[in-house]
Amino acid sequence: MTPIGSSPKRRRRPTRQRGMVTIVAVLFLIATVVFVLSQMLNVSSDNVIDGQRQGDSTAAFFLAESGLDKAKAIADAALAAGNYTNAVCTGLQTDYTDHPLGRGSFSLTAVSEPSTCPGGGATCVCTVTAVAKVGLTQRTLTQDLVMATVDGIFCNNLNADCRNTPPPATWQLSLKNTAVVAGIGVFNLAYNGHGNNQATCVAMSGGIGTDCAKELDLDSPSNGGPSVGIMGNAVVFQAAGQPGDTYSIYQTVAGNYNVVQVGAFFLGTTAPQFTGPVSGPWVNAYWDSNKNNDNTRTVGKAVFTGGTNDGTANSTDTCLKPAANTTPQTCSSWCYGGDTLVFSFAGTTSLLTDQLNSVAFGTGTSQIQMKPATRYPSPFISGAPTNVHAEIWYARNPNFTGASPLAVNASSYKGRGTGAVGAAWTTSSSSDTSISGTTMTVGVGFTGYPAQIISVNDTVVSTGVSASTTIVQQLTSTESGGMLTGQGGRGTYQVSVSQNVAGANNRSWTVNSNVLNVTACTICFFAQNDVLTLTGLGAGRTINAVQFPTSTTYGRTEASGGLGRYPISGTATRVASSPALYAGTPGATIYLGVASSYPAATTPEMLITVRSAAGTGVLAPGAAASAASGRTVTSVSAPNGATHAFTVGVAPTTPLDGATLCAGTCAFFVPNANTALTLTPKSPSTNIKEWAGGFMCMKGVDRDPDTVTSLSAINRRWTELVQ
Repeated sequence: MTPIGSSPKRRRRPTRQRGMVTIVAVLFLIATVVFVLSQMLNVSSDNVIDGQRQGDSTAAFFLAESGLDKAKAIADAALAAGNYTNAVCTGLQTDYTDHPLGRGSFSLTAVSEPSTCPGGGATCVCTVTAVAKVGLTQRTLTQDLVMATVDGIFCNNLNADCRNTPPPATWQLSLKNTAVVAGIGVFNLAYNGHGNNQATCVAMSGGIGTDCAKELDLDSPSNGGPSVGIMGNAVVFQAAGQPGDTYSIYQTVAGNYNVVQVGAFFLGTTAPQFTGPVSGPWVNAYWDSNKNNDNTRTVGKAVFTGGTNDGTANSTDTCLKPAANTTPQTCSSWCYGGDTLVFSFAGTTSLLTDQLNSVAFGTGTSQIQMKPATRYPSPFISGAPTNVHAEIWYARNPNFTGASPLAVNASSYKGRGTGAVGAAWTTSSSSDTSISGTTMTVGVGFTGYPAQIISVNDTVVSTGVSASTTIVQQLTSTESGGMLTGQGGRGTYQVSVSQNVAGANNRSWTVNSNVLNVTACTICFFAQNDVLTLTGLGAGRTINAVQFPTSTTYGRTEASGGLGRYPISGTATRVASSPALYAGTPGATIYLGVASSYPAATTPEMLITVRSAAGTGVLAPGAAASAASGRTVTSVSAPNGATHAFTVGVAPTTPLDGATLCAGTCAFFVPNANTALTLTPKSPSTNIKEWAGGFMCMKGVDRDPDTVTSLSAINRRWTELVQ
């Protein structure tokens, strides 16, 4: 106890309890730091995992795309080899399951639509799915590969050697003739590169090679820069099922240039042939590579111009190979007798969409628009070079039926020939011609038979004939052949009025008649009511009735509508024999002799032109290929056995008289002159920097060409499965 009055003393704590709060605070801080560090480590670990997964996902995506690319490469290889089937598509799953690539793997599955391909003509689609795995990440991509038919083929020197050495070859264009007749395949190789090119062509069939007939070989002048070149070839294909019905075409170039190759196949009911007087290379082709003008090179113009000579001028001029890049084809028979004109074009371009919009051959009302047969490449073809382009255009016009491509003696008149009315002569002696009673004797002074004849009812006029008398009948004939073939000539006649007129030297005799005597005709369709034109015959005279009954008298065999005698209107007269006899009124119908070549059909439309200076006549202008044109045949007929006729859309502005006509390719050309060529590029025209082109010509083609195509696996729909 504490004594009263004293203060209590405070107890002191032990010194070991001092600083506990500090210690606790420190421990709390340490725990907090540890917790934070732990969380930070967890976040960092998650970020690392997420980053790895993101990388794996990206890698898997590209692996899946690689799988799709592999599938397309397999399809392309099968297409190029010509053995693509649905089995190639579905076989991808067997060949590529967990296929290792990089740090992962991919698997392919594929479905063919239709299930059997090729077959039935349907487009084949191979839907490919690529599943790629990298680590724990998986990406799934699906793409449709459309096995589409495209015109031509290409080689891009960025990823291939385009010089091509067959076989094996980097690229080729194959064609099989499925028709029952032979045909001609035309191939156009366009290239873009520096330097001189030495292009060749080999056609392989069943392992056997043959040279392609080289028809074009030129390039555009480049002045040291890249130039576009063109080589055109032609190969004859036999009918389906025959050796030589299938060829693989290898066109080759010396340098590793970008190239595109197109082809068109020209068939006919009978086997098409090359034109020209001699079969073989160069004889049916034309080019002009004159470096001193714009005939084959035009830079940055909205319209390109060129032209040809008249390759249809004759059938005998010998065609030789033009000197490459220096001179044109100078012969004038390279397209003689043709029915199909082919234009091959090569251009330096900027885009896959660059192309020609139109090719016009000729000028003015004679201009014709050529049709596109094929062009390559197109914007649908990935990987094709953008700087070179090839096209083939054509124009087809049926030819005349007959041995010659020319129709001769064409006339706007139904009848065209030589004729006379009545007769006239002068006696040469006192015993020549006389009348005794009702018997008239015609002697040796009567000449010119059978150009002039004496007919029943003709009126006899002469000095000493006191009364008008007419011929009643012929009694005898002293012409060669007697009465059988000598009627109307020398001999004796019964006259209507009895009188005596003695023979006398130099006495003139005239027989006036209403009978037209046709002794020659190039157009033999004389008919009732035809208006007649003949020197010395008054205007308005017509054939009054049908032709006299035909016979083998009057010095020749008479024929209906042709040689023979025709009663005419008006008073009896005498007209000397003249070769300027016309019958009928000129119109839109044109007549040809049966011996001439002639139009035989109007489908397709046939264009004609006046070929040469022989004869006269001008066809009416108008659209070149339209029924409103005087150059277009609208109907054909055969009025009689000696005459063919056809009608044009508009009557000739100057009637045809003895004119020479032509159809086929001849109707495209300006006779005996140069014919212009106009090319209009697709806008913008400046994308085509240079161009080169040339022509080929053939005959026997009676249908539009088949395009030479290749199959290509074109990427279309692309999807990804979101997981």
